[in-house]
Amino acid sequence: QNAFEANNAIDPHQVVARVAVGAADSTISVLHRGTSVYWRDINVGGNVYTDAIQKELNLSAEQAEQLKRGEELEGIPYERVLPILSAVNDDVGNEIQKTLDFFKQISPTDEPLDKLCLTGGTAQVVHLKEALAERLNTTVELLNPFRMIEPTGREATPDLVNEMMPTASVAVGLALRKAGD
Repeated sequence: QNAFEANNAIDPHQVVARVAVGAADSTISVLHRGTSVYWRDINVGGNVYTDAIQKELNLSAEQAEQLKRGEELEGIPYERVLPILSAVNDDVGNEIQKTLDFFKQISPTDEPLDKLCLTGGTAQVVHLKEALAERLNTTVELLNPFRMIEPTGREATPDLVNEMMPTASVAVGLALRKAGD
């Protein structure tokens, strides 16, 4: 949330969901009027993709992880991975939608979801962003923890920053903490 708030102008009239897709689980939080009003963990994450690729193509976990990240693997055309990723995207989207539907049921507002921000190592899985946008009928974007914070360092090339963007949100958020937080 710290990284989100530091890098985005918060519109008090918007309902924004943030989804951090981790390896084993995902955290969903909803901001309404600039305040976090709902928070839930769900048991889906990047490992679901790796497991599905591993089982479907009879590969090791390391090989499946490579394919999940979009890396090529000798003897396996990437096109064989796309339907597997798509099926898992549907499962992940279903879990996120169920969580957001529950939020709508208990929410004091009937305002629609204006935007969903994805972060975490799995946020860049092929077509996840597009699948969520279609399923949830909202704008989906990757959370950029460097939108307003200039990364510095010896190796902070634009390509490296872009590659790190989805996985750096937690580190940026922690670095923004102050005494007493």
